[in-house]
Amino acid sequence: MNEKDQPNPHSAFMRFMAAHQNGALALDVSEKMQECTKALVENGKKGGKAKVTIEIVFEKIGPEQILIGHEPLKVKKPVPKRDASMFFTNEEGELARKPFNQDEFGFADEQDAEQVKRIEASGS
Repeated sequence: MNEKDQPNPHSAFMRFMAAHQNGALALDVSEKMQECTKALVENGKKGGKAKVTIEIVFEKIGPEQILIGHEPLKVKKPVPKRDASMFFTNEEGELARKPFNQDEFGFADEQDAEQVKRIEASGS
């Protein structure tokens, strides 16, 4: 990287970042950048992306006075996959770990259980 590629510490943006809220926004951006890089390393796929969005708001309040503020930083980063669990539901929307129409032995009704017993007894 040559000198032309280096950021100018006297640029309006750099001065703003240092002066706005005594540099608090610059520190916040730095923390969010670290969060993004860490999330990409831990949870990102090859080609994965993360993003920090800074929204700076300008409001004219007088002939030569501008009020400058910022919205909360927006961060988009990969998140770890969460464990999922499968549940069954009935017509009332209740949830259970096994089907509602299945008894202890896995048979939907007594006729199915009887049929299995007959098959086992016949040796087939």
